[in-house]
Amino acid sequence: LRRMLVEDIGSDDIDVGAVGHEKLGAEYLRKVGFSEKVCELVESHVVAKRYLTATEPQYYEALSKASKLSLKFQGGPFTPDEALAFEHDVLFKQKVQLRKWDDAAKIVDLVTPGLDAYMDLAIQHLTAQC
Repeated sequence: LRRMLVEDIGSDDIDVGAVGHEKLGAEYLRKVGFSEKVCELVESHVVAKRYLTATEPQYYEALSKASKLSLKFQGGPFTPDEALAFEHDVLFKQKVQLRKWDDAAKIVDLVTPGLDAYMDLAIQHLTAQC
């Protein structure tokens, strides 16, 4: 599983340059057997950012320069109508929470569990998909 998740990413028929990183991650997870829910949560990375920048001014201010620049290419902050529609998504709360966890993981020198800490959980999830 470690090899599948870490070493093989990018070595298959996935074009990294033509697809956003959120789509690349979701496509890869689909290919190796993760549930559609997990894949959709991964794929929501950019839409959650667009939502948060539209609804939480402090969120936008905390973004790095690079993240602010990429936001422009990703469609910019949601309009009020887009934000409202996103709030009606069945996985809305989970998508926003996952984005916030991702942001928190970017803290320099933050000690986090290694991939091995999640191995059993990933194996259980993949086994349940069969």
